[in-house]
Amino acid sequence: MRVNAGPLAQALDQVQAAVFEPPLWLPAVEAISRATGALGANIMEPAGRGAFGAALCTENLGDLLEGYIREEWNTRDFRAQLLPPLHRSGVVLETNFISKQQFDQHEYYKFLSVGP
Repeated sequence: MRVNAGPLAQALDQVQAAVFEPPLWLPAVEAISRATGALGANIMEPAGRGAFGAALCTENLGDLLEGYIREEWNTRDFRAQLLPPLHRSGVVLETNFISKQQFDQHEYYKFLSVGP
């Protein structure tokens, strides 16, 4: 994935503004998605061990997020194990903690590949 530094810097400026004006969060997340060339982007709040709370996502991830909630992944998402290293370093890449075998075989990634 190729990141365009100029638009990413502008998107990150939008994040700073969104801290003080919550309605700006969705446009900021959309801008980050575009600047990074991502299919979409989301923000999910850790709600406790093994669970994620409220979420904000780009429009193109809306159906996937609905399926995530409908299938109760928010209460059993194994990726919550990434929260302790996230708190230590501030950034976590799934590929540093999730094996190729898990990406290929775990039911969560199968859910993502098919969608709701």
